[in-house]
Amino acid sequence: MVYDSAILDRAFQALSDPSRRRLIFSYDMHRGDQHLSVSLTTIELVPVEGGTRLTFTEQGAFLDEGPAGSTSRVEGTNWLRDNLGRALVGAEVPAAR
Repeated sequence: MVYDSAILDRAFQALSDPSRRRLIFSYDMHRGDQHLSVSLTTIELVPVEGGTRLTFTEQGAFLDEGPAGSTSRVEGTNWLRDNLGRALVGAEVPAAR
């Protein structure tokens, strides 16, 4: 698989500056000559009492995958989110599938 990605807005400076707490990027996913999808993603980190709230928003257009495209994307996003949490607390992170 090939992922072509572009950072659209790098707004992370410091979590103490609420106007600079997001990352916005887009990417295309290809398998060989097959163009599978295009996505626009926003990740926002907001300081809250006792930690940080992460909000992940993704809009995807699934082109040549059929109905299974969105299901595999949800599974992959959940795997990444769960393992980010493990890494942040110092737990072992399993290898990517």
